[in-house]
Amino acid sequence: MDNHGVLLISRSLLFTEAVKQLLQAENIEVTATVQQIEDAWPLLRSRAMVNIIAELDDSSIDEGMIISQLCRQDNTQLVIFLSLESNRMIVHRRECVDNVTSGELILALQDIPQALMDDAMHPFHKENNLPE
Repeated sequence: MDNHGVLLISRSLLFTEAVKQLLQAENIEVTATVQQIEDAWPLLRSRAMVNIIAELDDSSIDEGMIISQLCRQDNTQLVIFLSLESNRMIVHRRECVDNVTSGELILALQDIPQALMDDAMHPFHKENNLPE
């Protein structure tokens, strides 16, 4: 994770403190915490935050809206929706390629995360003859 700090988005103090302790143990700085996504926008515009962790179990957090808004931000590179309750995370990596070639498009399509390739229940499982 890029070391520009992390913005945490959660209404749960327990979630926020647990994630802070986890990150601090790995010398990753939590630069800001907010309870609502609306409070995050001014921070994202004024600071060079490239990493965001949002609570997946918080029904007030709309994943699609966050991703669409962050696509307009130049600095945000990584958004993780994390659930401590179900021990699950959804990772969105923002990568921008200008003047894209067909070769770069094919490479991007072939860059399937190894965790998905190893999950027999996932359609990207390596036995489904997808590119390696």
